[in-house]
Amino acid sequence: MLKKLNRNRDVVMPAFAPTMTEADVQEWRALLAQAAPATPFMRLIGLVTGLVVTDNAPPAQALSLLGVKGVPARLTELTQCYAKELQAALDADAYAPPPELSSDLSAVTDWLEGLGQASILNFQRFMFILVAPEDMSILREVLLAVAAFASWPLGAPELRDPPAETRKQCQRNRQHFLRQWSKESLSERRALMVDLVTTLGTGFALASVVPGLGPSGSGSFGSSGLGAYDILNSGGTRRVGRKTGPNEPCPCGSGKKYKKCHGAPGAGPLPAVLPSVHEPI
Repeated sequence: MLKKLNRNRDVVMPAFAPTMTEADVQEWRALLAQAAPATPFMRLIGLVTGLVVTDNAPPAQALSLLGVKGVPARLTELTQCYAKELQAALDADAYAPPPELSSDLSAVTDWLEGLGQASILNFQRFMFILVAPEDMSILREVLLAVAAFASWPLGAPELRDPPAETRKQCQRNRQHFLRQWSKESLSERRALMVDLVTTLGTGFALASVVPGLGPSGSGSFGSSGLGAYDILNSGGTRRVGRKTGPNEPCPCGSGKKYKKCHGAPGAGPLPAVLPSVHEPI
């Protein structure tokens, strides 16, 4: 059962004692800059986070997945240390997103690119969540929002050559999400990132217990990404969040009332965005 997602709250974390110091983090950042100057540090953090919560690949593979060559032993050590600390924080219900995700748009984009890359490494699990029943739609919408930021050639083999329309739809979803993020307060942005990570973890935890959908399972969704592209091209099934009143502004940002925009009979779906309020399922 998912916890209620509430964007209008401050994140209050239980006591959790991290083992990595600020000096460790700065050393980690500097080592990555030396080994792979073109790789953003926040993308590595996002990828490690995604690998931990999806279990699609061991976090130790994060650097190789980013194409980093000649990795220093200390860089690998610090990456694995972060992964272990992140797992411990999640287990303690004490995950705290990097502070940059509350104020730095570029950092958010890089982090989501890494998170998205991890989320599409396993095509079978990816498809399991996309075709989940309606009462699990919160999981599908979160995955769609995250997947929109992924660098598609680096994902599952079945998704390495998406049609032009899929690329365009993902670009629209990215732009829509970033516009929404920019409107939130710092505490709301922080809360949204916590909800994003924990909800994504819930979806992949469910997928992992289905026979054939483990890290090496072949699954039952075949080897074609066409079904996934159809869902991605639609922009998702519906916007995740509290129900919008008919006379409220449409969440798409058009300036029209919801009943005369996306709430009108026959109107298409809103772009997939991060969750706001969701009652437990």
